[in-house]
Amino acid sequence: MSQSPFRPLLAIARISAVFIPLAFAHAGATVHLVHASQAKAAGCDYYVITVAAFMPQAERLAALRHTASPEVAKQPCIAKMEDVYKDYAPRQGKWTSLQDFLKAAFVSSPSLAHVALLGSASFDPASPDDRVPTYTQLIRSLTRFSLDTVYYDTLTSDDVYSAYFDTSVYDQPGYPMAYAVGRIPARTAAQADAYLDKLEAYETHFAYGPNAFTYGYLNDDDWQHGNRFDVEPIWNMPAEHLDLWDSLPVKPFVRRMLSIEFPMMPDWTKPKAKDSTLGLINSGPARVYFIGHGHPTQLTDEKIYESPADLPRLAAKRLQPIISMLACTTARFAQHDTESMGVDFLFHPNGAVAFLGGTIPTYPGPNKELFRAWDRLTEKGGTLGGTFARAKAASIADIRNNSAYVVLGDPALTVHAPVVDLAPASGSNPGSLLLNGAGAVGDSAYFQLLQIDSIEYNPILNPENSAQRNGKYPRERVLGEGRAALGAGGSVTFALPRAESPDAAAVKVMTWNTKGMRYGHFPLSALGVAIRPVAKGMGPGSHPGYRLMLRGERLVLEGNGRRIGLDGRAEALPSQR
Repeated sequence: MSQSPFRPLLAIARISAVFIPLAFAHAGATVHLVHASQAKAAGCDYYVITVAAFMPQAERLAALRHTASPEVAKQPCIAKMEDVYKDYAPRQGKWTSLQDFLKAAFVSSPSLAHVALLGSASFDPASPDDRVPTYTQLIRSLTRFSLDTVYYDTLTSDDVYSAYFDTSVYDQPGYPMAYAVGRIPARTAAQADAYLDKLEAYETHFAYGPNAFTYGYLNDDDWQHGNRFDVEPIWNMPAEHLDLWDSLPVKPFVRRMLSIEFPMMPDWTKPKAKDSTLGLINSGPARVYFIGHGHPTQLTDEKIYESPADLPRLAAKRLQPIISMLACTTARFAQHDTESMGVDFLFHPNGAVAFLGGTIPTYPGPNKELFRAWDRLTEKGGTLGGTFARAKAASIADIRNNSAYVVLGDPALTVHAPVVDLAPASGSNPGSLLLNGAGAVGDSAYFQLLQIDSIEYNPILNPENSAQRNGKYPRERVLGEGRAALGAGGSVTFALPRAESPDAAAVKVMTWNTKGMRYGHFPLSALGVAIRPVAKGMGPGSHPGYRLMLRGERLVLEGNGRRIGLDGRAEALPSQR
């Protein structure tokens, strides 16, 4: 049975008042912290858990959080693991000491909303890398099968500190969490400082503008060359991408990389898809989503991203993204025998300001539900950890799947969102878009005229995937764009470029200043422009009568008297010539 967070009247009887108040100056601000060797630090709303060697970085993190968002960290506190072990002896693994400490801390300070674990973890409790322990449990694998062997995955989860499960994540239906937990899995002080440099830049110099509301989508085509007779075991992988996008009530600016658009090389890789993946990340979107097959060191079987090999190709950019991986094992942080993509992204200066990923195999359906819930909860801003914890509570289709997801980064990271309130004035027409009262004089404004993008898909895709061609927003192409500054009355008029295609869909507009963003989305029909719907159909080369064949080392699609190769070129079968 699961323990209630309040069950041990929580060792409150054995909590002594050993507090060392500390004031120090950082970035021009004096911040008062409480270094609590025990949990009775009433009023703590933001905790940093670390080790003695990382105290300078912990003080810097607490000070930054207090200065950047005092509403989140009015009273930040720091606790050292050395003190936690001393005052809370482990009941089972080392992680139970921290669980008991945080239970007591939450009872003493119900306002506690965020806990940042600053330090690496390890499966080996004797390892020097086990600075801030994590919950691990061997669970039967749902992805590896054998008639004579039982395979296991090692579930790694920091949710144990907030959801209070003891030995199994199945013992708490509903999966509520008392506060948000995030981990900065630094193994060295230099790594911690590298991350804090990015965090400080993000929180103090957030790059408002179009990129601040631009999302990047990366999509696997689910090609598995080792699976010769079942090319698409998850046949609706790109459709999951579409569903995630369609669930957003407000559509941000978008960049995309669909693996199916790129040719396969003889070694089963897609170097041009890799180039596009890196180009998308380097363009500086606020969020990046990947849907597909993941691994601790690569994305997709075709290797459209590899870590650490591709780290040198990450470029400096004004905005570091929040990266979300709807995939397997991209965020393993407790296994130091191999690289971890999430850890590499977090500590690379041009990587990510936060990384949401799984520590074991995860599954498309629950992943999509979790991230649809998260997107919905971030519409009005908040914190990364707070919105993700609420998304886990709201998404209960697969509790184990949710618990495998970790927040790598500061859980109190600010999630920026625009105010969705722009509306066109009555003078708008098919040739212009007039916004009245869109902001203050001098504010910046930007628009995009968008068209549905109808790419010809690789014909080996299952016919069911033709539904993607009818998806509107993930396939946007920019027909035209413009920038301006708001004039008198905070108004602006954009002259719209001519839309040659009948598939032109909408105009997106953003205005912004140094404090925030405002956004509007206007279908062309609302501006008096007729839209002809996209024709539905199977698309070129797709036909249920085709069958996949292996000809030597060449995979082809055959049927209806034709043979189609991976490059999409068709030729008549020998018997038809």
